[in-house]
Amino acid sequence: MSSIPSAKGIDSTLALLRNPYEFIPDTCRDLEGDLFETRILFQKTICMTGAAAAEVFYSEDGLVRAGSMPKRIQRTLLGEKGIQGLDGEAHRHRKRMFMSLMASERIEALENTTRDLLDRYARDWQAAEKVVLYDEVREILTRAACAWSGVPLPEAEVETRTAQMTALFQDAGAVGWKHWGARLARHRAERWTAGIIERLRDGSLQTGQESAAHVVATWRDLNGELLQGCRRGASERSTPDRRRLCVHRPGGACPASASRVAAKAEGRRGTARTFRARGPPSVSVLSRGRGTGEE
Repeated sequence: MSSIPSAKGIDSTLALLRNPYEFIPDTCRDLEGDLFETRILFQKTICMTGAAAAEVFYSEDGLVRAGSMPKRIQRTLLGEKGIQGLDGEAHRHRKRMFMSLMASERIEALENTTRDLLDRYARDWQAAEKVVLYDEVREILTRAACAWSGVPLPEAEVETRTAQMTALFQDAGAVGWKHWGARLARHRAERWTAGIIERLRDGSLQTGQESAAHVVATWRDLNGELLQGCRRGASERSTPDRRRLCVHRPGGACPASASRVAAKAEGRRGTARTFRARGPPSVSVLSRGRGTGEE
C-alpha cells in the first residue's frame, strides 16, 4: 500500500481558516491525488475529496457521531441532542422524520414560497437607492422557512428572528463576544420554537399535518415518547480523540486512493478515530471511530 502524501508545513489550521472552501481540493490538486495527511489544531488529520470520500463519510460502519462535534458548534449552529449526534437506529429513526418532509410536492411548495417572496422584495428594490442583498435574502429565507414549516412569524418579529437565525451560522465559529451572542441567539430561538411545539401539542395552535412543525411536534422516539428539548448540562458519552478525517464533498476523485483509507480503517477495527464536522459545507469531518485501540 502506497503512503499517503502530506501537505506542506507542520500544521494546516491557518491555511484552512484562510481558505475554508477550497483548502482540501486545492491541496489535493497540488499533490495530484484525492487525499493527503496534515495536522489541524496539531491533531493528525486525513483530508479527502471525491465520490469515494463521500462513501466513507456516509458509511456508518466503524463511525460514531456522538461526542464528535465541538460543544461550541453544538451550542450555536447545530443545537444539542440533534440528529448530528445520534448513531445507529436512533439516527435512522430521526432521519426518517426529516426525510418525510422531503416529498417532491413539499420541496416545490418551498420553492414557490421563496420565489414569491423574491418577486415581492424585488419590486421594492426597484425603488430603493441602495440594496444590501445579503440582508434582504436573510430576511426572505427566514420568512420562507417559517411559512413552509408552519411556524407563525408575526411581522413585528421578522427582524428579531432573522437576526437570531443568522447568528447561528454566521457567528458559530467566532471567538469572543460574537460567539456568545450566537449562543444567546440559540437559547432564545429554542425557547421560541419550544413554545410553538407546546402550543401545537395542546391544540392552541393549528397547522397543516404535512407541515414540518406538526411533524416534529407529533414525532415519537424509539421509546414511543414525544421528542423533548435539550437539557443543559446533560451527560454525554465521550471517546478519546485519536485521528480526524476531513472530507471535501464536491468534485471528482480517484476512487482507488480514497478507498485505501476506507480499507485500512476496515482492517483496524480496534482503532479510535475522530471525524469532526467543522467549517463550511464543503469541508466536513466525519464522526468518531468506534473502539479504544491505539494508533
